[in-house]
Amino acid sequence: MKKLLPALVALLVIIGVGVGIIYWRRGHRQINKPWAANPCPNGLASVDNSLQPTLKINLLETNCENDIASVHFNVTNVGTTPFKYFEVRAVYAYDTYIDDGAGFGTGPLVTGQSTQGFIGHGTPRNYGQSVGRLHSITLIPSLLEFPDGTKWRQPSIHEPTPK
Repeated sequence: MKKLLPALVALLVIIGVGVGIIYWRRGHRQINKPWAANPCPNGLASVDNSLQPTLKINLLETNCENDIASVHFNVTNVGTTPFKYFEVRAVYAYDTYIDDGAGFGTGPLVTGQSTQGFIGHGTPRNYGQSVGRLHSITLIPSLLEFPDGTKWRQPSIHEPTPK
């Protein structure tokens, strides 16, 4: 018994130190929130759900740092039909240019289901020249594909309009 006593004490000390470290780390957990570092000014980012109300977009977080503006959002299928595939587009408005090329797409998305997405890119240049200060970012639904093969699509503002 005397030979087991030091081993038993050592085991109890090791268990006690381990439990203590676990409780200490639980109270001192570091949370990495990169979005909280540089949020965009209020009103810079918005959502336009009016184009296709069956795909609901909710803005969660924004980040504006240097020449990069990013958005983190949630998308929910609030319609009665599932989506085989969908896309959300970000329309960036600058002093001298409007860019609607940034997007996020995935699928499928059944009725009532939600998913999260991220869009962000650097400031575009127009023939090497600055396009100026960013005035707004607007998220819009841009493409819905349904299981029966039908599609709904919001054309880019840079596409020619049919006559």
